[in-house]
Amino acid sequence: LVYSPHEWGPWKDNLLGEFSYRTTYKTLLKIFMENWAFLLHQKSPVPIWLGEFDTCTSIVGASVKTVVKKCVSSTSHGKQGQWFQLMIEFLKKNPQVGWSYYTINGTNWLNEAENNSILNPTWTAVKLPALMAALQTVQH
Repeated sequence: LVYSPHEWGPWKDNLLGEFSYRTTYKTLLKIFMENWAFLLHQKSPVPIWLGEFDTCTSIVGASVKTVVKKCVSSTSHGKQGQWFQLMIEFLKKNPQVGWSYYTINGTNWLNEAENNSILNPTWTAVKLPALMAALQTVQH
């Protein structure tokens, strides 16, 4: 049995307003612990596979530099880039958590460009090298 949570960050899920100017690693860890990470600390730990997590990889009209800043490596509290960096930190600190980035596809089922994919719309190259570099820092 493996438990498989999905985490999206503020760009897809901020209904409860938990991502704000007060967001830190500690506050994000609290959210994870309340929802699923507590399973890692049971007397008999439950295997965790983070089945979906991602970040934006394109913003209409934005430069690559802007996308990296907003989506992959922002230091602005409560923003997607900060959330993504904190997620990477969590995965580094918890190597027992398996994971997969969602999505690799350069296009969706309608053959339209994805805004959160690893590959470009022609599926011929990595869309955002900074994203790949961040993911590669996490030991699997």
